[in-house]
Amino acid sequence: MNNNPFCLPVFTDKWNKHFNTSGQEKRFDFIENVSFVKKSFLPVYSNVGENLTKGISYQLSSSGSASDYKNKVFLLYDVPDYFEVDIAHNYDSLKTISIRQYPGYLVNTSQYHDISAYKKSKFGKSSLAKINKYKRKLESSFDITYTFYYGDISRETYDLVFRRFKKLLEKRFSDIHVHNNNLDPNEWAFYYDVVYDMILQKKASIYVINDGDQPVAGSINYHFDHVAIGAILVYDIDYSKFYPGFTIIHQLLEWAIDNRLKFFDFSKGKFGYKTQWSDREYFFSYHILYDSSSLVSSFLSSIMTLYFRCKAILRKNNVGVLKNRLLFFFKTKKKNKAKNYKVTEFDEILPNQEFTKISYNVKALKYLKRIIYDFLYSHSEHIKDVEIFQYIRDKKVFIILGKSAKQKVVFE
Repeated sequence: MNNNPFCLPVFTDKWNKHFNTSGQEKRFDFIENVSFVKKSFLPVYSNVGENLTKGISYQLSSSGSASDYKNKVFLLYDVPDYFEVDIAHNYDSLKTISIRQYPGYLVNTSQYHDISAYKKSKFGKSSLAKINKYKRKLESSFDITYTFYYGDISRETYDLVFRRFKKLLEKRFSDIHVHNNNLDPNEWAFYYDVVYDMILQKKASIYVINDGDQPVAGSINYHFDHVAIGAILVYDIDYSKFYPGFTIIHQLLEWAIDNRLKFFDFSKGKFGYKTQWSDREYFFSYHILYDSSSLVSSFLSSIMTLYFRCKAILRKNNVGVLKNRLLFFFKTKKKNKAKNYKVTEFDEILPNQEFTKISYNVKALKYLKRIIYDFLYSHSEHIKDVEIFQYIRDKKVFIILGKSAKQKVVFE
């Protein structure tokens, strides 16, 4: 893979700014395309970007010398097997250990002539009907528009989208009580800093679904060599009934197929939507390169190999899921408690003197949104045709009034 964006200055300079506290990055003649940092007194060098890339690629050079790697160990994070990195070389004492870590998922978009061909080959009639229905209902219930930022975006728009994406991520993972690494302050600050310049250089993009002027779902993506990589997928959980995440994936795959990309890569991590939409599973590995003639290098590479193999076993047994739940519990000061409620169809004439019309778009009533949007989905209503009423004598009772249906919502 040429022109890997995670090896270019537009990415590495930002990563060094945010995470490199050990000094200047360094390149070595025996390995091309990758720069390294050394973070301790030990002779261990890791690739710039470490585990924040979505796939590193490299090539061993024939013009280097053994003195370049003598007494050293090199760690390269996240090498996808579909990159087909050639690790063949002519160096007698340079050895490579590949340690499988994460599954990854992609769609071979080059084998489909349009999005319909892909969907027909991937989904049965029932699943295909549901996917089409989710998109159709989303577009018929809201004022939906799609925007793809690739090569150009104003700073004002970028800031607005990033702020909104962060809120949507926080809302989603707070709802399921799981810590999300992307929301770590240092990591999110890095993404905010790096993606803007990458969009301008067509090394990244942001796809946004807007409801009116408000982003309600989107994806941050990286690009190179006829490959697009989905990095961060977000959506407003109030729209969950409409599966907006599926619509984002549908739109991205349609764009990738129409633009003759070879792959759309969902990247690492085993999530339901990835296995559902992908047509190929692959694996990320960590590569350890070391000087086998050095006892120190050989010992360090053995310890590192054992460590990463143990991590892979723990990850396979879902220890990472437990860790993220515990991190959420300890890091989140205020836990959102779900409100219990009951929804029933309402066939009576609304007694106007007992109810007052309200706006649900206020912070105090934000918990109503998902219930209202579920109503839109179930009754094929448009949000502009819906009115909300609150019972005067009991503030926990609401009426959702549409053009063709009514519902009563009672909170405990």
